[in-house]
Amino acid sequence: MLSNENIKKAIQQGKIGITVSFGKKDGKIVLLEQEKDLLHSEFEKNLYSDRLKLTLGPIIKVIKRKHVPSKYRFKNHKDLFDMRKSDNHFFIKPGESVIALTNERMCLNGDYSCLVIPRISLTDVGIVVTTAYVDPYYDGVMRLQISNMSDKIYELNTLEAIAQCFFFEMSSTINQEFKMKFPQKSVFYGQTWQAILESDRNPFPTKKAASSKGTDFVKQQIYVVQEFIKTHSIILAIFTNLFVVIGSLSLIWQQFTAMNSSVKRMEEMFTSKASEIIVDVGEVYGEKEINVNIPKSDIISVLCDNENIGYQIMSGQTPEETRIVFSYEVLEPVDEPYMVSFNYTIVGSIKQ
Repeated sequence: MLSNENIKKAIQQGKIGITVSFGKKDGKIVLLEQEKDLLHSEFEKNLYSDRLKLTLGPIIKVIKRKHVPSKYRFKNHKDLFDMRKSDNHFFIKPGESVIALTNERMCLNGDYSCLVIPRISLTDVGIVVTTAYVDPYYDGVMRLQISNMSDKIYELNTLEAIAQCFFFEMSSTINQEFKMKFPQKSVFYGQTWQAILESDRNPFPTKKAASSKGTDFVKQQIYVVQEFIKTHSIILAIFTNLFVVIGSLSLIWQQFTAMNSSVKRMEEMFTSKASEIIVDVGEVYGEKEINVNIPKSDIISVLCDNENIGYQIMSGQTPEETRIVFSYEVLEPVDEPYMVSFNYTIVGSIKQ
């Protein structure tokens, strides 16, 4: 593992490149005109003993939140939060995980690799950064996963020291084949803050895509609903004539009851309803719980006319009941009760 002096020596020899894109000017965080070498910037103080402090860049990718409020989005990405639009801070909720990019850009020539680990001072309060290995030919800003494992809300800030990086000298030379293939294997290779801010490239590219099976299932269920509604009157006419022919009052009553139950279930599912969420004084988060007489297994999703409201579908007290918990959050604690009104519609499966 390299010491402070050995890291500086490797930087001066061009074997390790560390640059930053954001700095402070007149007390404000600004984008530098060009990337500045670590040893010639205010961030040199982050290199001490045998490690380098890594600091937060201004863009954060949320994972569990349904949407980022439109006024805080980065280039209209619904899952990207731009801290520059919120006084350079972000509130991470209990149990929440986010992905962030470092202000530091690392460029390694193959002789050294890095290991990124959490800071103990943050781990002590429940803020954990996933350990990461930096390959010996890496070039670009680094990606960090940050998780709040506590039961409290914490504030993250642009340029806050969030992790620490240790450097290791490779015991042998990395072969040229690895050097040639690495840029194609790493989706983050060559990523810079200038490219992120000026181009349309996704700042958080991934190799693994989400499955589309859930979307196809929803489309299929919506199609079933549409067809049921279209043919509802025809089905009633067919059943009426069939019942007359059969002449079985018992069968007529059973079928009518089933039909009536299906219609009521459809009305329960597809009727838009109004509700509201209140964020109490001093809080940043509010919830509203709705109980519906629909089995949880029959609910596909919930449609809401406010894209900033999230929801969770939870089991009720009986198998025929379901609890839907709607949630809303603001960036800073409110000075007076804050109410958000919304309309919601339950989308469920129709059994044929």
